[in-house]
This record gives sequence, structure tokens and C-alpha cells, in this order.
Amino acid sequence: MVAMVCNLVKPIMSVQNAASWGYFDTKTSKWNEELLTTANFPVHFLPKILESGKVAGYLADQWHGIPPGTPVGAALGDLQCSVLATLQNPDDAVLNISTSAQLGFIAKDFHTNEVDASSPVEYFPYFEGKYLAVATALNGGNALATFIQMLQQWVLDLGFNMPQSKVWARVLELGSSNSSESSLNVVPTLLGERHIPQQNASITNIDPGNLSLGQVFKAICQGIIQNLHRLVNCKYHNMFLKWFLLPWYIFLNLTHH
Repeated sequence: MVAMVCNLVKPIMSVQNAASWGYFDTKTSKWNEELLTTANFPVHFLPKILESGKVAGYLADQWHGIPPGTPVGAALGDLQCSVLATLQNPDDAVLNISTSAQLGFIAKDFHTNEVDASSPVEYFPYFEGKYLAVATALNGGNALATFIQMLQQWVLDLGFNMPQSKVWARVLELGSSNSSESSLNVVPTLLGERHIPQQNASITNIDPGNLSLGQVFKAICQGIIQNLHRLVNCKYHNMFLKWFLLPWYIFLNLTHH
């Protein structure tokens, strides 16, 4: 697309998108042409690499009201752009909770030869030669949704019917009350995690005084946050200790909406 609107001879790709293709060395910003040639891949089709955020060319003609000569950049990674738009300072972390959950932050003093293949933290090219560290959990909003679906089914099994929206509203209300403080420990890994796929969910420290619906729901929410915390490499724990002490209801609002 960029090559077309800028009348370029060869397609251009940013480092961020090239890294997602594979067979690309982010340290040198070059394709691994030797490996590809050995596999009989037509390397002459590979796009030219451009540093992320740099101008790829200029609009050749007027396009949907945009005047010619307008600078055009190479396409960027959606994850990197979402983080860039959210960060207020380099020490911030970005939490995204939807079906699953991700925690992203700029990795300081990161070197590509330090990557541990068994680590749950992945590294992606960011901007200005920096890397974005991302801890991705398979369990996030889906764990809460499973709990709500279970409650709804239990109500149905008892001979009653309640819309899922009302179940959510009531559970959120109960979980927000002061009486929902609980000593329950919930590990919400219903789907395991990438580095430990065999792990199941569990609940421990149960006693007669911590089994109210609000307490259980709040404990699940806290468990999702704690699971993300465990995924982050130990060397980053101090960086996020204060961040993870934010009120849990912020997480609830993010998940529910």
C-alpha cells in the first residue's frame, strides 16, 4: 500500500512488522537471507526494511483529499502502537484485559542475546531501538466469564432463570463491598499458561468465613492480577510492586467494560 501511494520501486516494511514475519534479525535489522536462500526462498521479494516510525516516502498524488507530498510512514505493529498511545512516561506499564490479559512495558537495557525461550515474557521491537517486554496470560476476562456462566447454570439448575447481565451486575456489586475482603487464594489458570500448559486452576485457604459470593469473585479478580505478576521476570518485580497495589476495582472496571 505504501509503495503504491508513494510510487516506490520496492515495498517497504518497518522493523516491527518484519520481526513478526520471522527470519529477521532485529539486532542488525536485516533478513536472514542465508537461511532463506538455503530453503530456496525468493529473497528478492522481501521488502526493504525501515526503522519503525520513519518516513517511507511521500504521497505521489492527491488521495482522498490528502495533498501530494504528504509524508507516509511504513506500517507499524498494532501492539507497539497501542502501548505508545497509552504510555505517559517510560516507566509506565500498560495492562490490557479482554479475553486474556497482557502486561507490556519498555524493557530497559535489553539485549537480544539475553532472551530465555522458556520465559513467559516476550520481547518485541519498539521505537528508537528499544524493546517492548510483554507478559501474556492465557487467563483474563475468560476466567471471569467462565465463573459467571457457572453461576448462571447453577441458578438454572435450581429452577430459576436470570439473565447473564443481571448476574454480572449483582456479582460486581457484591465484590465492590467492604465485606468482600477475603483470605481465599485463587489461581485462575483454567487454560494453563504457555510455559506451563498442564497447570489447572485451584482455590486454597478456604474456611467457613470466606465463601460469600462477593469474596469469591474478588479473590478471582485478585488471582488474575497475581497470575500476571508471576509471569513477569523476577528482575522486573520491583518495578511493578507499587503498580500492582492499585485498587482491585480498577481491574474490575476494565474487565466488565
